[in-house]
Amino acid sequence: MNYEEINYLVAEKVMGWKVVNKEYSSFNTGIGIGLPEQFEPSIETEDALRVFNKFVEWNCWIEVAYNPKNKTYRCLIGANYATKELKNVDVSAKTFSLSICLAALKAVGVDLEELE
Repeated sequence: MNYEEINYLVAEKVMGWKVVNKEYSSFNTGIGIGLPEQFEPSIETEDALRVFNKFVEWNCWIEVAYNPKNKTYRCLIGANYATKELKNVDVSAKTFSLSICLAALKAVGVDLEELE
């Protein structure tokens, strides 16, 4: 799975946006039509923080930590008090942004192993 695929999945499954046309990279945020190139949470920290804050809105416990020994980021999401049905997850990835995206997808029920 590449970054573009991750970005589309996060836009659809986590943010709740509808892809209108993948060929032209357009999606509907509920506010209007925009371009996913402007929403790249798997590589852009600012966009990853929008995803992070979505879980805050859902009343989740969310944390990202850096492990200097193996140089990975670990994102933990606790959904016990969430206002939406989500899973508790613990995901490690090579970057801060990617760890948030992969944990977010897993928390909403996307099977990451199935997508690889």
